Amino acid sequence: GGGKGGKGGITFGFGSECLRLARSLSSPTPSMLPAIVFCMSRKHCVDGAHAVTLNLLGGVKPHRRHKPDETDAAALAAWEKAEQERRGAVRTAERVLQLMHQKHLQRYMPELGRLDAYKEVMELLSRGVAYHHSGMLPVLREYVELCFQQKLVKLVFATETLAVGVNMPARTVVFSQLDKPNDGDTPGHRPLRPDEFWQMAGRAGRRGMDELGYVIYAPTLSVAGLRNLASPIELREMLCGRMPSAVSQLTVDRPFVLRHLQRDIGPEVLDRTLKNDSMRRRAAAITTEIQAAMAAARAGLEGPDSDAAAARRIQAADRYAALEKRLAGASGDFGGTAVRLTPKQQKDARAEMGALRAEHGDDLPKIGAAVAGRKALQAELEATRTALRDDWAAAMRWLTDFEFVKAGGGLSPSESLTPRGRACAAFADGQPLIMGTTSSAAGPALRFRATASLHSWGCEQAPSSRTAGWPGSLCRRSAVGSASFCANGASLRLRARLPAGSFLPSRRRCKRCTTRPRSWASSSRSSSTRPSPR
Repeated sequence: GGGKGGKGGITFGFGSECLRLARSLSSPTPSMLPAIVFCMSRKHCVDGAHAVTLNLLGGVKPHRRHKPDETDAAALAAWEKAEQERRGAVRTAERVLQLMHQKHLQRYMPELGRLDAYKEVMELLSRGVAYHHSGMLPVLREYVELCFQQKLVKLVFATETLAVGVNMPARTVVFSQLDKPNDGDTPGHRPLRPDEFWQMAGRAGRRGMDELGYVIYAPTLSVAGLRNLASPIELREMLCGRMPSAVSQLTVDRPFVLRHLQRDIGPEVLDRTLKNDSMRRRAAAITTEIQAAMAAARAGLEGPDSDAAAARRIQAADRYAALEKRLAGASGDFGGTAVRLTPKQQKDARAEMGALRAEHGDDLPKIGAAVAGRKALQAELEATRTALRDDWAAAMRWLTDFEFVKAGGGLSPSESLTPRGRACAAFADGQPLIMGTTSSAAGPALRFRATASLHSWGCEQAPSSRTAGWPGSLCRRSAVGSASFCANGASLRLRARLPAGSFLPSRRRCKRCTTRPRSWASSSRSSSTRPSPR
């Protein structure tokens, strides 16, 4: 990727363009740092960060040839003072970086320190530069975010994932391109939608700190260069186009219910959701449409008996619609077989339809359509009003049947959870019901004495791209009194008859696995020797 019209890869001037951009943003009149450069590929993010060789922590070091002549004592003193302040700012930033490292990363050493990704990120952070994308190690990505919030990162090259859900406001936002790869498997690129553009551009300008936020479009940073320049029509649509409506993606499933029961929250929480508000507005619109259908049935009717006459007209409209369906051969339900009328029956049906039109008016078909629509709307209205509550009730019935929730009433939401339900409610990712059931059923076998052992067991349960197509996202086998897990070719067996916290390493490969099993270090019954995957 990298832009429509490009052939992929990095163009000859990409590094120099990134360096020139960094110099421009760090100029003191005015300084536009900290800044976020949005690139649409991970490779661009990494290469762009490495291309900036300046140390931005204390400002760009002035060129030696710009040093005032010794004959101008005042200018020379001002220059030396500014240089001392810059060096002091760099030393202060380095000390803060050391403290940040001790607080957030020291716990992962020395294993983390052996990784090339760690060395690369730390080398960039020493210059006040970083990159940010979803392919980074989570601990390093979070560390970059923390450093940016502490003003230790002045320039970050990031994908659009930084624009959502991360508190990293900046003074300047730079777009290398205003298009992105199409969603799904569709080849090519498409322009950014207004909501996508403003989500990224909205990072510019820190509340309470900046009077202005700067948004820069730098097409020379894309693969295709100026060939990738956005057209005026695309710019106008992106800046002034209509924003899409917010649509709730709430799913009232079983883990959702368990988590809220654990917090002592019942189904009343559904009344405060965006989805409930959307359904309430939809119900109001349906009610208005039903009233319009009834008004159409009363059209032309006046007097004290207008309601009764309207009811008779609606009944006649229903009969007229039924006769139309019979004439079309759609009457009856005999296994999907259409039953057509005989010529005499067709003649009688047309005669009855003519009599109905003569009595109630020629607009009877229109009224019939309105009445049919009213019935459909009425059914939708009833379903809309109770949809979320019905989903909650269905989940509760299932959880009660399988002993995640205690049967009977009189208990608070949190008291109604069984031990299995409380264990499942503690998991938010992966497969909460499977992980909670396994941990609660294993009993003493899962009394971990070391945090590393608990982490390794959790990793065995985490979803994996290699096992995405398997039932339940991972290959799992369980039995009474024991449990075994298999992920990416490695198997870990926990048996209830072993002492608490003991592991039995196994090299047998699950039939579903295609990779070589990871070996586990032999462990004794002592809690001091805990197996870890090599």
